[in-house]
Amino acid sequence: MKKNLAIFMITLLPSCAAYDAYFMAKFDQNEYQLINDIRSLAQISSEFCSNQQQMVPIVDRIYLKSIEFKNYAEFIPENKASIKLSESLIDLTEPLHVRYHKTEKISEAYCKQKMDILKNAATVIAQTIGSKPR
Repeated sequence: MKKNLAIFMITLLPSCAAYDAYFMAKFDQNEYQLINDIRSLAQISSEFCSNQQQMVPIVDRIYLKSIEFKNYAEFIPENKASIKLSESLIDLTEPLHVRYHKTEKISEAYCKQKMDILKNAATVIAQTIGSKPR
């Protein structure tokens, strides 16, 4: 009986691996989640652009998420596309972060335009990540 159970378990393991390989996501779910967070924050933040005090923590969070995305992508083998995309995202978020931490007033139009640019960039990056093979 133990022998039959062992043989059954041994034959079952390869089928589990084949099942996982067939049904698992074809992209890196962590990268996708990070860029989706950035996209979502940019998408909802436009309604707060009239209040600079409310925007500071949102901009900080977007900047932090873009750094997390860059740091996550950095050492994954054969991940040059994501690294390049993450660097371009930092190029968009860092100046915004710096500007919101200065004392000057930031116009609502500038804020909305930047959030729209970030949302569009994050959408393109999400589409790219979602379509690349693992």
